[in-house]
Amino acid sequence: MMKSIMSDETMQFPKQEIARVCAIVDPATKIRYPLGPERLTIGRDADNVVALPDDSYVSGHHAQVYYEKGSCWLRDLGSRNGTVVNNLTIAGPIKIQPGDVITIGHTKLEVE
Repeated sequence: MMKSIMSDETMQFPKQEIARVCAIVDPATKIRYPLGPERLTIGRDADNVVALPDDSYVSGHHAQVYYEKGSCWLRDLGSRNGTVVNNLTIAGPIKIQPGDVITIGHTKLEVE
């Protein structure tokens, strides 16, 4: 009986679909904040990309979203009230993906 040997070059594997985060969306206002190479900051102060001046539970510079090593990350910037992803308070940087819901103060943002 003859065995068939295939090299890695001839074997074809299905490509994995990798969902890439492309924006943060405020579902209340429908405003979409596309992600680029720069870090996206979220907070109450006007100099944030996502400024939430009317939410008193949001710190001046509350959190940031950024790409690193091919993944999208969210980190809290030492806010007083913390940052929540999918109903869990984060303790350090966390990978985020489309469908995740970020809660900052009383504001919910969707990852797209």
